[in-house]
Amino acid sequence: MEEQQEEQPKANKTKIDLKKTPTSKETIDPDHQPQSVPEFERLVLTSPNNSANWIKYMDFYLQISKLDQARAVAERALKSIYFREEKEKLNVWVAMLKLENVFGTEETLQKCFERAIQYNDPLKAFQHMVDIYIASHKFKEADLLYNTMVKRFRQEKSVWWQYATFLLKQGQTEATHKLLQRALNAVPEKERES
Repeated sequence: MEEQQEEQPKANKTKIDLKKTPTSKETIDPDHQPQSVPEFERLVLTSPNNSANWIKYMDFYLQISKLDQARAVAERALKSIYFREEKEKLNVWVAMLKLENVFGTEETLQKCFERAIQYNDPLKAFQHMVDIYIASHKFKEADLLYNTMVKRFRQEKSVWWQYATFLLKQGQTEATHKLLQRALNAVPEKERES
């Protein structure tokens, strides 16, 4: 009879632990980092327009080597974030591009990039993609992308400057000089002075 009484409190304690309420310390503490799928689900449901929460959720799956689930979270984020929250959506796109750059194939990265261009300001998508290439030391890919950018956005002074800076950092002074000559011909005169 005493053994049954000892087991019963343990069972009640287990039931109490499983029923975490929204007033528990974990949900009140702003420094608490979610550690499980239910905690992340609660987090993204309470603030669906916060891209940082979705990206943390993606990272959670990447840390446990579940690439497909991380991709699924990213897709959910893009559907859940309010369409007027362009910056938040762009943040998720950038996270997806980084994910594909590191864990995906060249094909999955290219498909993701094409979609990012379609659903965002194309210039911003290109700039983020080239930054990702540079950060991951894929300088050849960055150079090719910059070549595409100066053709596609030929009147954008910032693109020419970014490409010239990239070439200088690569030690390509002659290529930088030629690029700046091309820029003078492409950028309208009134844009050059500002």
